Amino acid sequence: ILESLVKEQPNSPWLRELQGQILFEAGRVREAIPPLREAVRLAPGQALIRLALGRALMEAGEPAQLRAAVEELESCVRIERDNAFAWRQLGIAHGRLGQMPQADLALAEEAMLLGDYPTVRFLARRAEEALPPGPLRLRAQDLRYAVQRDNLTREQREQDDAIRRRSRH
Repeated sequence: ILESLVKEQPNSPWLRELQGQILFEAGRVREAIPPLREAVRLAPGQALIRLALGRALMEAGEPAQLRAAVEELESCVRIERDNAFAWRQLGIAHGRLGQMPQADLALAEEAMLLGDYPTVRFLARRAEEALPPGPLRLRAQDLRYAVQRDNLTREQREQDDAIRRRSRH
């Protein structure tokens, strides 16, 4: 049924994305990539389509595909900065490429969105120490400063305290 719909509506990015997602979830990762690439071509500004392609490229696992996954996932988080899952996927892709400072920074972004301030402090500091001078290091500093206790609201400090108590037990 889906194939006939794709033939009827070849310029529908959502049908292409659905086609790729079905293949991906069926474990046919390599086969999922072409329809997902086509979906991105048809709708380059759709973060969720870029996320789906990034995940498929990452799961294909080859270095060139991992680098392409990072590009797609970076595009995704530029479009949709508040997508914690996309930041996690970007962190995983960087990690698989051995780019640990970038992985730490992406995971710090995820932790920030989830309100896990102790993790933000840890990962942002580690990223800042390892990154060369430039915009990524500045972003790590921004994250670290944003979660200093003096900069948190009362509610955020209470949440931070609760997370700290849980991690001690």
